[in-house]
Amino acid sequence: MNAQTTPAKSVKDILSAYSIPAELKSKVWSDVYFEKDGEKYYFVDLVMEGGGMLGLGLVGYTYVLEQCNIRFRKIAGTSAGAINAIGLSAAGTPDQPKTMAIADVLDEVAFFSFVDGPKAVRDVVQNPGGGNMFSKGWRWMKGVISGYKRLKAKRGLNPGQTFYDWMERKVLKPFGAAHLTGLASKWTLPETVTLNHPPRFTYDKSAPFGGLAVKASCMAVGVEVTFPKDADLFYRPENDAPVADFARASMSIPIFFDPFTLTDIPPYSDVKDRLQRDFSVTLKDPQKYGESVSFVDGGLLSNFPFDEFHAKPSKVPSMPTFGAKLGFDVDRFDNSSLLNFISNVVDIAKGNTDKEYRHEHFEDYNRVVKEIDTTDIGWLDFDMSPEDKEKLIVNGCDAAVAFLKSFDWEEYRAFRQKNAAELIASITGKPPEAEPESPEPAIPA
Repeated sequence: MNAQTTPAKSVKDILSAYSIPAELKSKVWSDVYFEKDGEKYYFVDLVMEGGGMLGLGLVGYTYVLEQCNIRFRKIAGTSAGAINAIGLSAAGTPDQPKTMAIADVLDEVAFFSFVDGPKAVRDVVQNPGGGNMFSKGWRWMKGVISGYKRLKAKRGLNPGQTFYDWMERKVLKPFGAAHLTGLASKWTLPETVTLNHPPRFTYDKSAPFGGLAVKASCMAVGVEVTFPKDADLFYRPENDAPVADFARASMSIPIFFDPFTLTDIPPYSDVKDRLQRDFSVTLKDPQKYGESVSFVDGGLLSNFPFDEFHAKPSKVPSMPTFGAKLGFDVDRFDNSSLLNFISNVVDIAKGNTDKEYRHEHFEDYNRVVKEIDTTDIGWLDFDMSPEDKEKLIVNGCDAAVAFLKSFDWEEYRAFRQKNAAELIASITGKPPEAEPESPEPAIPA
């Protein structure tokens, strides 16, 4: 870990000091927009990748997008991406800029407090190589013994309760979004907002306009679940789901954090039809289902759920889905150590469905997804130096600027229109039409 010797700049100060090219603030980003004080604000859907502490880069990314008159309708993410998605979803209605509100919250937290396991484990995590050979060996021995005992009892080195409490008390409650009903109330546009959109976009002003999708891996049935869409599988109808549950479930990094466990869930008889229909799940011992259910990091199954909102190839979207990835693809040639080998095996397995989707839609994907440079910064570095913290945020800003400079909505819409027409023509045997209609229903409550 890096010793914190430099006074830390606040997230808000780092963002405020960043210079955004003026020409980006006058570009068109979608066909769905509203006008306020003589300016147009454009809606897009947004998906953010998971990556532990690297998620600070996402704050810079969304800040630049908002400063360039982009607003977020539906927001999705996994792990660190889920934390940012939930924060943005909770901090206000879709027409409002919200990254600065999240920056205020981040400036108040000591990230290393999230490492809330036994002191012997925390000492190793915070200072793995410090001291002379004897003190270093003694510290590691105590850490290994303490860690093994906790892993055996709890399946994780850290309870994750400090993170949960922070998410609930500092991120959600101040915005009136601690429970799902409060969060969902944020998804309706205010009466004062007049939405401009093409005929192919369906909008019911009384219905929710925004939405949230958070990914977690359900150990009980071995599938990827989406909160809040799948909340009824795990919460009884009379219970208003705590939104911090969604964040804690999605960021449950195996071994590092305890799995997140829910009890008093609906009995198997109430959900079996849904489990079979949506997940093809049939349990050998269904009686155990109602006892409890545990979740681990959603990144094991979908670390970058770009397909959650991205319009099907047969449709011409009225707004794009933008994606922010944490880091570049890396080679896995170095298997010289057991640790490298295990890390590479996990990395290959992690989010393989996401990689298949990228391969299938490669040309489209590359037009709307941008990587944030996270080189040489550890994704589990909860004791990150002020320099690395600032670097991540600025890199997020830089990535957003580079992306917005290259993105052309008219060109992208024409590209999608051409591909959709050719696809429909290949299926129907008829010549391509000028513009296939693509109704986009409002998000259900």
